[in-house]
Amino acid sequence: MAGRFGLAALVVAAMLLPQTIAGAGLSAVGAAPAATEPYRFAETGHYVSGRFREYYETRGGLYVFGLPITRAYWEASTDGRKYLTQYFERARFEYHPENSQPYDVLLTLLGNEITAARGGETPFRPVANPNVPGGAYFKETGHTIGGLFLEFWVRYGGLQNFGFPLSEPFTERNEADGKTYTVQYFERERMELHPESVDPNYRVLLGLLGVERANRVGIPAVVRVPEQVPPSGTAIPGGAQQNFPARHIEYGFNTFLIGNSGGTDYNNKTLGKVREAGFGWIRIQLIWRDIEPAKGQYNFAPLDQQIDQAYGAGSNILVSVLKSPDWADPVAVSRGRAGSLPEDLDAFANLMRLVADRYIGKVQAYEIWNEQNLAGEVGGHVEIAPYVATLKAGYGAIKQFDKGAAVLFGGLTPTAVNKPEVAIDDVEYLRRFYAYNGGEGKRYYDVLAAHPGSAANAPETKYPEQPGDGACPPIYAHLAGTCWNNSPDFYFRRIEDQRAIMEQNGEGAKQIWLTEFGWDACADFGASAPGYEYCELTSSQRQAEYIVRAFGIGKERWPWMGVMFLWNLNYATIPEIAPSDEKFAWSVLGPGFVNRPAFEAVKAMSK
Repeated sequence: MAGRFGLAALVVAAMLLPQTIAGAGLSAVGAAPAATEPYRFAETGHYVSGRFREYYETRGGLYVFGLPITRAYWEASTDGRKYLTQYFERARFEYHPENSQPYDVLLTLLGNEITAARGGETPFRPVANPNVPGGAYFKETGHTIGGLFLEFWVRYGGLQNFGFPLSEPFTERNEADGKTYTVQYFERERMELHPESVDPNYRVLLGLLGVERANRVGIPAVVRVPEQVPPSGTAIPGGAQQNFPARHIEYGFNTFLIGNSGGTDYNNKTLGKVREAGFGWIRIQLIWRDIEPAKGQYNFAPLDQQIDQAYGAGSNILVSVLKSPDWADPVAVSRGRAGSLPEDLDAFANLMRLVADRYIGKVQAYEIWNEQNLAGEVGGHVEIAPYVATLKAGYGAIKQFDKGAAVLFGGLTPTAVNKPEVAIDDVEYLRRFYAYNGGEGKRYYDVLAAHPGSAANAPETKYPEQPGDGACPPIYAHLAGTCWNNSPDFYFRRIEDQRAIMEQNGEGAKQIWLTEFGWDACADFGASAPGYEYCELTSSQRQAEYIVRAFGIGKERWPWMGVMFLWNLNYATIPEIAPSDEKFAWSVLGPGFVNRPAFEAVKAMSK
C-alpha cells in the first residue's frame, strides 16, 4: 500500500534543505485550485477526475506523473483491501477517503517494490551524513540527495511525490535504450540524469514505474481500454459532488443481457449499441430467487457473465434487486404471496454483502426492489414497514463492503389506485414512507428512483394543469382511463409530484434517477398487449420525438436529476420474442439490432 507521511516528517525534511531551493519548490508544485470534472487525455483515451485530478494538477501534472494508462478502478493493495486505483505512466494513485486531504490520495511505493532485493548492493547501503553544503541527508533511510536531483526533488513535490531516497546516485544501464545513465532511486520513483540535454527542464527524467508495475503485475486488460464516456459521479473520488452520486445528467438504458457463454456475441452487440448511442449506464436485474434458490446455495455465474461483459465494455452498471425466493418468507408463500419482501432479513443482508464485495468497482449502484407500491411485486399486499426493513438491511450490507456504491430507493409504479391488495398511489406511498417511524427510511438510501408514466401523452403535459389533448379513437372509449389522459399517473411530469414530497421532507439534497421511462409505440405494427393499448396511439417517429424532449426536460428543468434510464434498449431483439409482448414496442432497437427512429434520435441528441 502507498506510504503515508505525517506533517512533522514534511517539516523536518524541509528544514534539512537549503532555503533557496525549498522556496523554489513551493512555486513549482503549489496548491492552486484544480477542477474535479473528468478530463480526457486523447493520447491514451483515459479520464482523470475528482481528487485524482486535483492531486494530479496541483502536484506536478503530466511532467511528474505522465499520462493516465488505465481508468480508475478498484484494485487490491498490499494490505489486502481494495481501493479506488488509477495507473499513470510514472505513478499509481490510490484513494483513501478515510484520510484527511492531501493524504486521501496516496502514491504507491513503486521504488520500494522494484529495489526490494537490492539492499545489499553498494549504492543502496546507508551512508553517514557527509554534511555536504547544498545537499540534504535523510536519516530515515541513510541516504543523501544533492545537485540536480535535489533541485528536481524539491521543485516537483518532495516527499509526497517521490518519498525518501533509497540509494546514492550511481550509473545504471537503461533497458529501454541500452544506454548508461546516472540514476537515483526513491521510495516512489527513479530519477535519471541527462546533463547533455539543451533544455534544462529535461536534464532530470523520471522512470516509467507505473507502466513497469502495470506490466509486471498483469492488470486486467479491460481497464486499459480507452473510455468511451466520462466516469460517473460514483466513480469520481472526492471532488465537489459528495451529495450527488451522478452528474446532472447522465444517460442509461434498461438492457437485456444473456447470462451464459452462449450469449457472448449477443451481449457484445447490445453493449456496442450502448456505446454507439453515447450512453454511459445500463440497468440490469438481480433476481434473488434465481441467484439463491436454496438458502446458502448461490449461483452467481449468470450475473458474473452479464456484469463482466458490461464492465469490460466500459459501462456503469445499476443492478436492480428484487423477488425473494420462497424460503425467505414461507409464511407469505403459504398464503399465496410468492415474491414478497423478505421475512428473512439476515439472508437478504448476507446476499447483498456477497454481491457488494464480489462486484466492487464493477457495479456503481444498487436499486433495492422494484415498484414496491404494486401488490404483485411484494407478494400481494402493499405495506410500508417491510420495505423500510428491506431497504435498511440492503443499505447497511452494501455500504459495509462498498461505501462508494449508490443505494437507490426502489422506483415506484405510477398509479392512482389506493387498494393495498392491488397498489398504493406512488405519491401517497412516498408520503407514508417518510412518515413511517419518524422518517427512519431517509437514512437508508442515497438516491430516489422513479418510474414516471407516459401512456401516449407528450412529455411536457401534466394533469390537471396541462393535460393531454384528449384525442382518442372511438374504439378505446370503453376502456378505463379515457385514452389515458385523465389522471396524473399517465404523465411523464408526475415525477414533479414525487419531488415535491421529497423536498417537503427535507430530502432536497438527494437526486432522483429515472430507472425506467419511455414511450410504448406500436402504431406502426398494431400489436398491443392487454393493458398497453395506448401504444397504438404512438408511432415510432413520435416515440423518438417524445424521448428526446423528455431527456431535454430532465437536463434543462430538473437540476436534481441524475441518471435517466430509458426503457428499453433491446428487448425487441430477444430471440423469438413476439411483437405482442408488452416489452417489444418500448424497445428502441428492432429485431436483428436494427436502429428504430428513437435509437437514431437519442444517438444524435446533444448530451
